[in-house]
Amino acid sequence: MDYQQDDRNVWAGIFREAPDSWQSVPPSGLMLDCATFLQRARGRRVLDLGSGFGRWSNFLASEIDAAVVGIDSAVGGCALGARWRPEQARAVFTVGDVTRLPFTDQSFDAFLAVLIIDNMEKPEGQATLRELDRVLCPGALGFVVLNPWPMPPSADDSSNPTRTCRRHDFDDQEALELMASWQILSWERAEHGFRSFRVKTGAATPGTLGQR
Repeated sequence: MDYQQDDRNVWAGIFREAPDSWQSVPPSGLMLDCATFLQRARGRRVLDLGSGFGRWSNFLASEIDAAVVGIDSAVGGCALGARWRPEQARAVFTVGDVTRLPFTDQSFDAFLAVLIIDNMEKPEGQATLRELDRVLCPGALGFVVLNPWPMPPSADDSSNPTRTCRRHDFDDQEALELMASWQILSWERAEHGFRSFRVKTGAATPGTLGQR
């Protein structure tokens, strides 16, 4: 079975049926937190890993006047991001594989990875982080959002169209170990149980794993 293709088919269906009302949903608390944090990034060339239909990319490009590049494996998601991009927003969308990023070394000052690293199998999540290390400038800031732990039963409910998609449910310690090559500046349990991490690329230092 080709799980990657199966996942792409699921998301293709979701984005094919996406209503225009998705673009007008007010920004979430997590989106506002992300904008506040990434405002500090030098240069603000931002990579949105697994950008979906571009909601976060377009918001950040408008909110902090950043040049944002969204990458996602779903053609339909990238098309929606481009279609719904505000007129003055500097956001572009690229179809690609997050485990083999089509960007040169050290080409981004900051990144966000929202519900993507754990929404794939564990080896692919690890490969994605290695690619991030390659394309990020030293000292880049990052905003990472992972699924709740433990995942709620609704994640496997028959009404959830993504229930068959691959994921690895990182517990808190696994998540911290996954990001051990970075400085974890803070992390917290946020809205709806999601876990948000504020990180800085570079070797971790003692005392950086505390929960905010």
